[in-house]
Amino acid sequence: MPKLMTFHKTLPACEEGDTEAWKAFLADYTPMAVQFLGVYSPWPPETCLDTWRDGLRALGTDGCARLKGFSHQSEREFLVDLRAFLQDLAAPKVQLSQDAAEPPAPTTETLSALLNGLPLVHQEIAFLTLAGYSQGTLEKILRITPAVAGEGLASALRTSACGLRHG
Repeated sequence: MPKLMTFHKTLPACEEGDTEAWKAFLADYTPMAVQFLGVYSPWPPETCLDTWRDGLRALGTDGCARLKGFSHQSEREFLVDLRAFLQDLAAPKVQLSQDAAEPPAPTTETLSALLNGLPLVHQEIAFLTLAGYSQGTLEKILRITPAVAGEGLASALRTSACGLRHG
């Protein structure tokens, strides 16, 4: 009869090399790991699964040193550590894929289309942000909160992304 593996039993047993514990770990955390990677990276599920395999190798090496470094206090704290670990693991790969597909340099026409239809304050925020002003400086110049300053460019980028897909 298989034994019941709880979070508090699974991690220490994995660290000791228990095969049944690793099977329970895989069953419990593979869906969450793939979901985390799917949320934080632009990859299809197969690539997320490959990255999770790399993560498992890293968790199992050096006497499970990485796994031992995760919080064992509560499962919620463990999942926070797992998510951070996966983000760190995926970051170089995500950066490489983003570098490979750099968007074209903006032109006057694309910038004009980007700003067209936005409220004037968002146009100003986008223009000043593209000119290199920080959000703190925008807040002082336009007397707005940092959240509004950040939303201006984000709104412009969302509009641009929609226009580029349909245009």
